[in-house]
Amino acid sequence: YLVDQMVSVEGKVTKFRLINPHARIYFDVTTAQGEVQHWLAEGNAAAILKRRGWKKETLAPGDIIKISGNPARDGGHKMDWKLIINEDGEQDRVLDDAEKRRQEQKSNP
Repeated sequence: YLVDQMVSVEGKVTKFRLINPHARIYFDVTTAQGEVQHWLAEGNAAAILKRRGWKKETLAPGDIIKISGNPARDGGHKMDWKLIINEDGEQDRVLDDAEKRRQEQKSNP
């Protein structure tokens, strides 16, 4: 993944797998031209997400999500997700270790 870049899209969940080593969200994005793109977003391990309250029912087919993350190096419709916003406006943000350290350093100079 291109860790220095971010991409954001909105789509409809087709499948959610709370698995190891990375949870997976499969979703469809419809472009302005009406083309449907099939996307994959990989996230943290199931154990990490479960500790944060995720369940296999957290996302279901048909759910509309806005999702942001680091895009695939090959330019495909794939990302390492960092932020998900569901239809109700609820957010779940994933902070990687480097981001956590930067935020801790800012709050504890």
